[in-house]
Amino acid sequence: MSDVPASAAWTAAVVLGLWGGGAWPALGSGLAGSLAILIRPNLVPLAGAVALLVLLRPGPRRVRHVAAFAAGLVPGAATLAAVNHALYGSPLRSGYGDVGGYFDLAHVAPNLLLYSQWLVEMQGPFVFLALLAPLVWRLGGPAESGDARPPLAAFIAFGGVIVTIYALYLTFDHWSFVRFLLPGLPIALALAVASARAGLRRLRAGLRVPLLVALVAAPLAWGLGYTRTQNLLQLSVAEARYVTLARYVARTLPATSAFICVLHSGSLRYYAQRTTVRFDWLDPARLEPLLDRLERRGYRPYFVLEDWEEPLFRKRFAAHTPLGALDWPPLARLQVPAVVSIYDPRDRERHLRGEEWATHAIE
Repeated sequence: MSDVPASAAWTAAVVLGLWGGGAWPALGSGLAGSLAILIRPNLVPLAGAVALLVLLRPGPRRVRHVAAFAAGLVPGAATLAAVNHALYGSPLRSGYGDVGGYFDLAHVAPNLLLYSQWLVEMQGPFVFLALLAPLVWRLGGPAESGDARPPLAAFIAFGGVIVTIYALYLTFDHWSFVRFLLPGLPIALALAVASARAGLRRLRAGLRVPLLVALVAAPLAWGLGYTRTQNLLQLSVAEARYVTLARYVARTLPATSAFICVLHSGSLRYYAQRTTVRFDWLDPARLEPLLDRLERRGYRPYFVLEDWEEPLFRKRFAAHTPLGALDWPPLARLQVPAVVSIYDPRDRERHLRGEEWATHAIE
């Protein structure tokens, strides 16, 4: 998932933004932000929060440091603009098309509820100690005597940007989408630790060690329990189907193949170097004209559908073309860990003529 390297890059940007007082760490922070923006362009507003962090850190020449940070962002922003212009005709246009339809105030309430629920289920209550950070800072923590305290306002801005973006974004119904919040998790955990540490300091010495052990052991046990109940260690097996299917395609189907699909649209492009078309973006009445156009241009079209996608495909296209019924045997099928079928539209005529063939097993 691209969220993981993007989170690592934003964490590096924050750490470098806090580290030292010179321009070089600020430049390094900007370069890390460049990398993060290239990986996940939708989180570009986080650069503003990191810039605030650089501006608020102690020391002279703060404006110069912010300028160095901004200079570090230039390579990533320029590269992203060039890629967008080359692929989509405009530096400000992306492969997501018109992103305005993705964001809506109606998404806020259900998203806040879902993400809070998923965070509790996955992380336990410990991470929510971060909400006490403003009180801890007000009371003088978390720095040691003589040390400058990190700029809490920048941390709040960083988390606020992430929460705002994904609260407004589309609503999903699976816990795995909590990965969207990963860039903010290191800061949230750091603030939670600072809050816990400040609280322990106010207790009698005899209580600190047992409570510290409990604070460490409880989240660990919580996380291990969630890993076991959700079979998370099997995720690698399930996710491997994208590579398995793409390698089969690269090995057996023509280089000029074009695949009508949704879930496998990115993986077939990446792993098999094949052209893909999203059927959920296609006018239902335009499926057959699209196939004709692809064939005139020298492509061999196929449908690639997971078992749960087939009803969606039928519902979208069956009223407009006989191909939408998917009423012929697939060319090939992956059975484990998920059912994924490759349909050749030309095979429908063969099937109607009474021809039979064995569906290839993808392994």
